[in-house]
Formats: sequence, structure tokens, C-alpha cells
Amino acid sequence: FWSHMNCTSEIENIDVRISHFPQVCKQYDWKVFYVPILDEFLVGSEGEREVANIIKQDYLSRFGKDTVILGTIGRLVKLHSKPYMQLISKIMKDNPNTIYLACGVGNENEIKELLDEVGIDKDRFLFLGQINPNIYGWVIDVWINTFPEVQGQSQLEYHAKGAGVVFQGNVIANC
Repeated sequence: FWSHMNCTSEIENIDVRISHFPQVCKQYDWKVFYVPILDEFLVGSEGEREVANIIKQDYLSRFGKDTVILGTIGRLVKLHSKPYMQLISKIMKDNPNTIYLACGVGNENEIKELLDEVGIDKDRFLFLGQINPNIYGWVIDVWINTFPEVQGQSQLEYHAKGAGVVFQGNVIANC
């Protein structure tokens, strides 16, 4: 059985449980293996970086040249957390020069309800849908990790670009 963080599967007669990252389902014995990814696939091409610069300049012209772009790339279900959204709300209220790019697809309506609940300005919290992570990894200035115990592929791509990731209140990597 190969899991991508599915703790709900109770299947009889499984011989081995495998995963490509440490599992949060600790009640099982997991055989974890790692698949290294070449930096060139994590970072992207020079052309993608140039496109990212054009997109970033557009955001800076729309929201102000001192705008700091917060964001994440991945399934939107990762954003559906009241404590996480309360943190984002505090950051954005304390720093009115920030915007948040929610890159990915999923339960957008549920997240919009949370935005209202925690007081996040919907004009500064942008849902972008499916994007190219090799482009938007260069657009986002600060990635605020949603699940500190699980590092997704898009976060690896962001980190490979030499950018910092806020991880449980601390910054890892070089900013």
C-alpha cells in the first residue's frame, strides 16, 4: 500500500506500507523511501524566471512597489485551517503592504468563509487556481507553511530557489 498521507484506509492483508515521505499515520510501520529531484526541475528555467518577474512587477504596480507577496502553492485544502488563517490575518493586519497568493485548486468557498470569519480583506487574498510552480515560486516573497510536519513538492521547489519558508514561526533557509 503506497500512501500519500491517507490515514483513513483500513485495508486487511496489506503486506507492506510504503511512502515517499514520513507519514503522520504513526500506528503503522512505514517503509519510507526518497526520490531525489534534480535542482534544475525544482528551480525551473531562466525563461520561467523572466515570466515570473513580469508577473511580480504587475502585482507591485497594482498594490504598491513595497508590497510583500505572501503565498503558498498546492491544494487549497491545506489553507482550510482557522488557526492558520488567524495567523495570516494577523500578519496582513500588522503589515498592510502584504498580499496573499493562494495558488492551487480546491475548496475555495469554504476558505472564503474563513477569510470573512478572521477578517482578511478579500481584495488582498487572491485565488489564482492552477499555476506553474516554477514561475510562481519566484513571484512569492514569503511562503508561510501550512503543514509544518508535511513538506510538499511545491514547497521544495520554492525552497530550491533560495527563498525562505516560515515554518512554525521560524524562518528556514536564506531569505
